[in-house]
Parts: sequence; C-alpha cells; structure tokens
Amino acid sequence: MPACQMTPTRYEDTVEGYWQTKVLIKDKKRSKSYIIHMNMNARIDKNLRLDVMTQFGTHLASLVLNQDKVKYLVVRQKRFYKGQSTPHALKPLISMPLDPKLIYNILFDKPITRKDWKCKQSIDKFLESCKSEKEKLSLNWTGRMMHRKTVHIDHPTANLQINFFSYNQTLQKKKNLFKLNPPKNFKVLNIH
Repeated sequence: MPACQMTPTRYEDTVEGYWQTKVLIKDKKRSKSYIIHMNMNARIDKNLRLDVMTQFGTHLASLVLNQDKVKYLVVRQKRFYKGQSTPHALKPLISMPLDPKLIYNILFDKPITRKDWKCKQSIDKFLESCKSEKEKLSLNWTGRMMHRKTVHIDHPTANLQINFFSYNQTLQKKKNLFKLNPPKNFKVLNIH
C-alpha cells in the first residue's frame, strides 16, 4: 500500500464533519471501566452533537452544543440537562470536568488557546498534546493514520480514550441535528 494512503488526515482547515468513535472510560473514583460508541457531528465553534450508544447499539445519551448553550439527555436516568458550557457541565455524564467546547479542539486538532493551557505539536506539525495544570487535565493525540486517531484525556478522577475510526466531511443527514428537547417523561435540570 502506498505511503500516501496512510498519511494522517489534517482537520485544521476543516469546518464540519461526522466522526464515529469508540470510547474507553475509566472512572478512577469508582474503579470502573466501560466502553461506549459515540457519533459526533460538528460545525467548528458553532454546533456539536454527540450521540452515545452501548456496544450493542442501545441509546444512552445525546448532547447538543450551540454556541455557549449545552443540552443533553441521559436515557436511563430519564434526565434532561441544560445550561452554559462550563468545565462542570458534563459531570453527570463523565466523571471529569471537561468543557464541551473543548470537543471542537479534539475533533478539529486545534490547540487550546485558553489561559493556563499549553499545547505541543509533533515534528510534522500535528497537534500532539495540550495540558492545563490548573484544571488538572491533559489531552494527548496518538495513533494517527488516515482518518484514525486516538485522543487520551486524563484527569485525577477519570480517564477517557477516544478511538476515532471513521470520518466523513459532511454532517449526518438528520432532521433537527443540532436541536434537542426533553422527552415528556424526563426530569429537566439546570446545569450550574
């Protein structure tokens, strides 16, 4: 196979896309690990949608981020969360503080330019790592080959390993892709 076919995809100039991933979550506090599948649709810095499923395809959660507003539902708990995108917005979903807006950086390989963050690039100018001592959060990109990459997110309370295995330059064709409303029997909670 020619080397050019194995060249990693550069996402820096991409404005939207659809990614399929498999995520290993290690909850350090509870000493539990589990694997989920996540479909991600994004328009950089505008809209984001995550749909989370079990390995067998059962719907677990969905999240939308529009500008600074985040909404998500957790199916098993019958809860719908809404509020501002902050590091604590995803606490009910994952056991670590991770601002949903950082998912754009992860998807599009953009360095995090916020205060207290430091990022490094590899020799071939791919984003390699970003770290915040203040937030006790580190992100590392590895295993780049074509559309595939792995992003490791580490925090003292949890660890995420996101394995990206497919990418499409166009968004999924879903009605109301970036809209999410609470189902009738779900409890609506505000994120603080």
